Formats: sequence, C-alpha cells, structure tokens
Amino acid sequence: MNRLFVKARYRRLFGNVMACAVFVALLLTAGIASSENMRGKLYLVTKQTTLSERAGTPCLPGQERNAFCDRNYMCPHGQVARGLMLNLDVDAGESTLSGVGLVCAEPNEIYTVERTGAFGNGFGGQTVQDTCEDGTFLAGVVAATSDQRNVTGVRKVCRTYWPVTEKRGVDLYGSGYHKEMVTCPEGTFVTGVKASYFQDLDDDGDHDSVVRNFRFFCAEMRHWISQPEEVRDPRDPSIRTR
Repeated sequence: MNRLFVKARYRRLFGNVMACAVFVALLLTAGIASSENMRGKLYLVTKQTTLSERAGTPCLPGQERNAFCDRNYMCPHGQVARGLMLNLDVDAGESTLSGVGLVCAEPNEIYTVERTGAFGNGFGGQTVQDTCEDGTFLAGVVAATSDQRNVTGVRKVCRTYWPVTEKRGVDLYGSGYHKEMVTCPEGTFVTGVKASYFQDLDDDGDHDSVVRNFRFFCAEMRHWISQPEEVRDPRDPSIRTR
C-alpha cells in the first residue's frame, strides 16, 4: 500500500515539474519572439528633448493685438515628425507662409500619421502637406524672410537615422530672399514646434495670419539592440546604441 502511495505521489510531482517546464519554455519562446520583433526598431529619447535655434524675430506679448506667442505643438509621445503642414497665402502678389505645423508618426510606421501645429482653417490661404521620403525624418527647415521680421517661406530638411544623410526639399513654400538653416543637432529629429503668429480677420472677413517665428523641439533617435526592459532606463548605453 505504501509503495503504491509513493508511486502515485512521484507521478503527481513529475507531472507538476513537467507542467512548470512547459510553462517556462513558453515564456522563453514568447520573450525570444518579442526580442526579435523589437530588435533593430527605432525609438526616441524624449526625456532629453531640446530646442533648435529660432527662425524669425521674438514675439512680444501685449505689443500687438491678436498675437499668439510661443505656442507649443507636440507630436504624440514616441512619435517623430515626418514632414510639414503649412498654410500659404498671397501678399502683394507673392506667396507667403501663413501657418506652420507637423506631420507626425511612429518611427517604424509609414502609413498612419497625425498632424499638429498652427495651421488649418483658422489661418490664411490654403493648407498644404510636404512630407519626407520613406526612411527619412524631419530634421528642420531652411527658413526664409522677405521683411527681416516674419518667416515668409520654408524648405524642409530631411535626415536618415543611419547611415546619416541629409537632403533639402526641392520646393520653397512661400518666399523670401534671406535664408537660414533651422535644424535639430546631429542625431536628433523634430518632435514638436514652438510657434508665434498673428491671427485675425481682414476687412472682407477672411482669415489673415502671419508666422512671426518658430523653433523645433528635438529628440535623439536610437535603435533597440536587445529586448526593451521596462525597469531599465532607455538611455542605458550598456544595452543600446545611438
């Protein structure tokens, strides 16, 4: 009787051990699959966000009616700018910038985008979208001015993560004779825009807007070289690289 009891007990113990082994094997398999899915994927270090140089002249609150100064427009958390959203109007026969914003997406996403910024129906002229090529992200713009005060035109500047290449857009949206580069530092990309603008209605009731200045929020981009660990700081250089 005792011998039968011992055999039954060992059978139950062996069954429990096998069940645990199968469970652990499943967890390891899921972990490996997850690691393979994330390995090489791009991500942004948003905790280290900085600001680019400013395009245009400072906006002085209270100095001008209907002037909006230093309004922040950020891509959703973890997203990067893929291009520009712009409003273009005509002033004295010349095309001029009347609104500025961003097209945002996950770094590893191509098709699904979101838009943010000072642009749209409340700004003068027509809205246009200018996106970077697949595999590149917005690094900034070449900003232009016709009056040495407002930003009257922009040309996108796109950059790849690796190998690093940079390409300016073909088209200047708006106009301007004096130009300057307004881009994020090397290794960083646009994740938001801080814009100042004038916005009102003209005598005919149409929207009238002017871009006073803007700056870009910039965040570093990296790629996963191993499975992300929630308890680890994503800036830990021992497990990740730039």
